[in-house]
Order: sequence, then C-alpha cells, then structure tokens
Amino acid sequence: MPAEGKVASNHPPMKILLPFLALILAATTAARAEELDPAQFESEKTVVILGCYKAFAPAQKEAQDVARRSGLPFSLRGMKFDRKRGLILPDNDPDPTYAGSYVARRYNAESDEQKAGYLSVERSDAYPGFASGLYMVVAGIYDDPKEAAAAVARFKQFIPSAYAKRTKIYMGCMH
Repeated sequence: MPAEGKVASNHPPMKILLPFLALILAATTAARAEELDPAQFESEKTVVILGCYKAFAPAQKEAQDVARRSGLPFSLRGMKFDRKRGLILPDNDPDPTYAGSYVARRYNAESDEQKAGYLSVERSDAYPGFASGLYMVVAGIYDDPKEAAAAVARFKQFIPSAYAKRTKIYMGCMH
C-alpha cells in the first residue's frame, strides 16, 4: 500500500526518463536543423555573363542592345534601379518579404513558355564566388555546362568576351 498522499505507479521515476527525453529532443532538433539547412537547396549552376560593370546604366544599355540584336527579350523581372540601394524590387511590390530588396535570378526562363531565356542585369554579390559590387549582363543560367557553353558560343557573335562561370544558387522556397 502506498504511503499516504502518494499514488502507486508502474511508471519509472522522472529522473530516469529525463536523459531519454533529452536524447529524443536532441535527435529531433538535429533532424529538423538538417531539414532546414539552406545549403541542401543549393544547386550547381552555370551563369552566362556578357559583361560586368560598376554602374547599372551601362549594364542595362548593353543588355538591351544585345537583346535587340539577338532577338531574346530583356527583363529586369519587375525590379528598378534606385540610386541609393541599387537594383531592387519596388518598395510597393506585392510581396512584402522582398519589397525594396534585390532578388537574384535563379532560372534561365521567366516562365515555362519562354524556354529560350532572356537577358537581364544582375548584382554580382548575390552569386557565391563572383566579384562583388558589379552589375552583370546575364544571358542565361543553366543546369548543364554544355548548354551554357553553347550559349556562350552563340553570344560571342555579339559580345566576344562572353563567358560562363559556375556557382551555387539557392533553389529552395523563397518564403
């Protein structure tokens, strides 16, 4: 019979269970951290670059000129140039998460219908391994380095200094 005020229990005392609970919590936390690790959503991509500029205006002019000559569209993906903040989405962008900030280009095409891609101006700081502080004229972003090499060959007729560079780009959810 249990002492007065105590309830009989077949369960082990809490001080025995605590180490097991701590192990379970640690394993769950480690698994969750691994699930949320942004590095696991990075993909090796090849960026085709037609030119790099310290200022936005000459980069935009070059991109628009090559777009006209190549027949590919030019797009800033809804961004604008702000003298103080550089290339950014407008402050009143419908997505408040990215309004007023730069969002790096991650894909070759803006939509499934636009398979051929487009020309854009991008900020070099957004791409690991690239020099910082430059505006790049980008002709495409490719998964396959052979496709990127073919694009470089195509654009060399317009820009003889065109080249491709590998980098890691975050391809996970942006929210």
